[in-house]
Amino acid sequence: MKKYIIGVFILFFLIAKSYGQEKMHLVIPQGHTSDVQCLLLSKDDRYLISGGADGIVNFYDQKQQKLLKAIPLLSDFGRVDPRKLEFNATQTKVLISGDWAIFILDVETLICKVLFQKKGVIMSTFSPDGKSVYVATRTGGYQEGGVDFPLKNGAHQIDVASGKAISLFELEQKVEFTNVLVAKDGRTLYFCTAVNVTKYDIALKKTTVFNIPNVYDVLPNGQLFAFNLLDEDKNLYNIVRYNPYTLQEVGKLTFTGNSWRFKYVLYKDWPPLDMLHWWNIDAKRHRVILSNKQEGIVYDYEKNTVTQLPKYSMPFATSVVVSNTDPNKWFIGFGGGESTLDVRAYNPISNVISEPMLKGGFESRFLSAAQHSNGFVCSPKVSDDIKYFNVTESGKQVKLLTWGSAKTSAKLLNSIGETATLSPDGKYITAANYFGYNMIADVYGSGQTAKKIFESKTTGNINTIDYSNNGLIAYFNNRTIYIYDIKTATIIKKITTGGGDMAAHGDKYGAISADGKMVYAMYGGKNNAGTELRFVAAFNVETGQAIWRRRLPEECTLVQLSEDGKKLYACYGLTIEELEPVTGSVLNTKKFKGFMESPDGFYIYALSKNATKAYILTPDGQACVYNTVDQTQLFRFPTRLQEGIFLKNDSLMVTGTGSTLKIWDIYARKELASIYVFKETSAYIVITPEGLFDGTEEAIRSIYFVEGKEVVPVESFYETYYTPNLLARILSGQKLPIVNDVRNLHPRPKARLNYAVKTRNLKVTDDQQADFTNSTGLAEIAIEASAENDRVDEVRLFHNGKIVNVVNRNLVVTDEKTGRVRRLYTINLLPGMNTFRGVALNGQRTESAPDQIAINYIGANAAGSNVSPVVVQGDIDQIDKEATLHLFVIGINAYKNPNMRLNYALADATAFKDQMEKGAQTVIKNVKTYFVTDDLANKQGIVNAFETVQKAAKAQDVFVFYYAGHGVISEKNKEFYLVPNDVADLKNMDESLASKGISSKFLQQYAVNIKAQKQLFILDACQSAGAFSKLIESDATQQKSLAIVARSTGTHWMAASGSQQYAQEFSQLGHGAFTYALLSGLDGKAKVQNLITVNGLKNYISEIIPKLMKQYNGSEQFPVSYGFGKDFPVEEVR
Repeated sequence: MKKYIIGVFILFFLIAKSYGQEKMHLVIPQGHTSDVQCLLLSKDDRYLISGGADGIVNFYDQKQQKLLKAIPLLSDFGRVDPRKLEFNATQTKVLISGDWAIFILDVETLICKVLFQKKGVIMSTFSPDGKSVYVATRTGGYQEGGVDFPLKNGAHQIDVASGKAISLFELEQKVEFTNVLVAKDGRTLYFCTAVNVTKYDIALKKTTVFNIPNVYDVLPNGQLFAFNLLDEDKNLYNIVRYNPYTLQEVGKLTFTGNSWRFKYVLYKDWPPLDMLHWWNIDAKRHRVILSNKQEGIVYDYEKNTVTQLPKYSMPFATSVVVSNTDPNKWFIGFGGGESTLDVRAYNPISNVISEPMLKGGFESRFLSAAQHSNGFVCSPKVSDDIKYFNVTESGKQVKLLTWGSAKTSAKLLNSIGETATLSPDGKYITAANYFGYNMIADVYGSGQTAKKIFESKTTGNINTIDYSNNGLIAYFNNRTIYIYDIKTATIIKKITTGGGDMAAHGDKYGAISADGKMVYAMYGGKNNAGTELRFVAAFNVETGQAIWRRRLPEECTLVQLSEDGKKLYACYGLTIEELEPVTGSVLNTKKFKGFMESPDGFYIYALSKNATKAYILTPDGQACVYNTVDQTQLFRFPTRLQEGIFLKNDSLMVTGTGSTLKIWDIYARKELASIYVFKETSAYIVITPEGLFDGTEEAIRSIYFVEGKEVVPVESFYETYYTPNLLARILSGQKLPIVNDVRNLHPRPKARLNYAVKTRNLKVTDDQQADFTNSTGLAEIAIEASAENDRVDEVRLFHNGKIVNVVNRNLVVTDEKTGRVRRLYTINLLPGMNTFRGVALNGQRTESAPDQIAINYIGANAAGSNVSPVVVQGDIDQIDKEATLHLFVIGINAYKNPNMRLNYALADATAFKDQMEKGAQTVIKNVKTYFVTDDLANKQGIVNAFETVQKAAKAQDVFVFYYAGHGVISEKNKEFYLVPNDVADLKNMDESLASKGISSKFLQQYAVNIKAQKQLFILDACQSAGAFSKLIESDATQQKSLAIVARSTGTHWMAASGSQQYAQEFSQLGHGAFTYALLSGLDGKAKVQNLITVNGLKNYISEIIPKLMKQYNGSEQFPVSYGFGKDFPVEEVR
């Protein structure tokens, strides 16, 4: 089976109940967030493993084109950056060498464990039999308190099975070890430095030092090879090979490099450790590949020749590995500068670099929360997008704003930032970076994107940003405080602290008072004796003069004002000083005892708004929330963390680690959800520990779970676990649906398709697709499905993306004992290519992997079709010009209950009908309209129209359904209903809906029964006023209903969302906001290359409706849309 897999390349994070072995883990489509430092490739090229400076090792399956696991490397000393990856002889284990720790990764289970950890661990290597690991270490080499501690290089042998460590030797030397190598016979070790090699005889336990510089590895022929810079100005280098026993020179090659870039990565006396990752031995072809962040060289150690690749052939390459099966396929890891951090394939013959395999990810570095709204913002570790999550004023939805280097609008050009802060009211975001660039944006300035209102450049880093309540913003620079006035868009004051740089562990260097009259900052300096001094000080904003200064006993980590402005908190270590803001006098001092062991101490990273809670970190990422009133521990976090903030009510926290944001309930002491954000896009996903999820369509489609080495898309659990408005519901304190933990579900069911008597390889993971040719126009398609430890609850067959009417099946064979089902369908093919997709669901409503086949109908009857001549791009399907558009429109103003009357529903429906009838004729010849309004729009009238369409519509036709009127959620069954005109009893709404309403399941069945393969349903419906109070939950229920219908039928759905009035009617517009935006889009505003498509309409209304609502109503409304069928054009704009 041939599978077309979009290049989704990924970074993953675990959803774990504990730290033991997991049944499944979640994979997120992101790559490394820092330089790719080392690569490793299995002998069959199946597994590609990469290690990044972000402390992550990615395990990538090239056959499935999926990342199976991303392993965070954590030791007792904190995060570990991998420096070297190495297989054992059988390739069942991977040795991971990092700073201060080494790890063993089991290739079969993908479980990674710490084997050895010690400050000073440098590098390691396997013994030839894989039973032992040899480790190079160092201690000393520094001065402290006037005392010199000499550098001592050491060596250890670790038993892999038991983890027992034995010290081999320790030598006082001038240069530290950079690598450890083992001879082919396993009897000798080589510990290398920039100036010499220490040879160690294992049997004799004897060390001998040879003055041989820059030895990097043992070649397959047993010789050692070294790479040296001879003359920096002339770019002169040599490669030398040595006898492994005598360490005598046996071969040398001197050459002139292509590029001056080599001089920056090779030094005469101190090559960086990273050099060890910029080469690869290709044993099959007796060559060594070396790169220098610009280009590469190929050294043939048998012929003793060098081939230099073209200049700039590998810009910013930081690691390389060569395919074992294809000599002209290399894999390169990138990093450094502003390049994308990823892994790509490279052909040295054509000098072509492929698209990224593991595209770089977003790494959160700074978090900020608005004091008076449920919004929070995260900004990255390096210049990139800023991500802002905001629960809208009505509390119904979460909006993600994003802007940055790759996705900015013209208004936000260069609006990159490493520090982003929200104003107290959540209406402004101020962003700045370490180069002094800063900008202020109005969050609501342009609907879905913010509007930049100011941009400037200061001298030096912008470390902290704070707001007053009267429109002033304080930028805290290294030694200067800039005061900016939002109203006048100018910097009104520059205040010099008079001290040194502001330096702290945290991100809160200063604060401005609510009235904007005072500003407070921490700073450092030295006295005449050279003693380090630390201060916190207050300055008058108008005069710029210091009001008071207070010397602190150690480095300050946080400065913060209380909510009422009557106290200033200055934190250092585990001490909080409460100061009087005007005089600087000490009101109170709180000093906490250590609550956990850490070799490097603790510091207070964040305080709640009135300092009743403290978020305390250790440098290695251990974290705790402390009650500052009674000095008790509220919550010890179960995982290593970085930045953290308290949200509005102080009972919830958001923490950031890498590309993961987590929301925690402090009092319940548990994780509520993880949020994953994506680089250079507005895609995001929210997921709870149990597996409930929500997010953008792009993100949901790209993420998956991995069980063992089987990939299970999150979409497989869509029907039960998809939870619209999930983040908003969590932040508002709603109770979420109770579900089984997704990791404890039955195995995923399996489905396979058979065409006629021909069968294919029935493995679901098969990579090849069989294409068939048909000349009769009829096809028999069988679905065979099975469900381990469960039953097959449903099978679905989709033809060209649209579900096939299950009534058409003419055979069902069920084996209850094995949970197997076989269903046979007779299908009328359309001319040309016909695609079929089969899916099975088990009793827990988990979906199987889809199985697909393609049948090309080329019979005589196929030649007469006239496909629309419109040129379409990408994944847009074509329309048969001779087909028919069945346009079913309902508009209800006059309900039998006068209290339910609407003003613009009929006008909306009429305008939509007229616009569609006019525009559709540009892409399809025949339009048949079914217009049902007011008195005729009872249940029977609506059913009659559906039945007429069902009888008339053919597979090649298009069906568009539009409804304008009331819509409600039944409190009894939580199902969404359209409300015909005769549903009048508001007191007994559930009974009235049951007999007279149009349910989402009813619409779903007609979506199935109507044969037209291109279908669009548009619902401009509202919650009847006062019908339900839990609007967020009701809105989410409506979205869930529509999403399941769209997914199960392969159709498109668009709906007004979350309105208690009829989709917000405005006399100024003459229409409801939803339909006004829809008509505007159909009038040409939604066109892309002169074509208006279903997805184009969705994108347009999602952008324009929040603007309309903000402009006319003061609060935002967000439409919802779901589409699981193919995109198709509805109009050509000429």
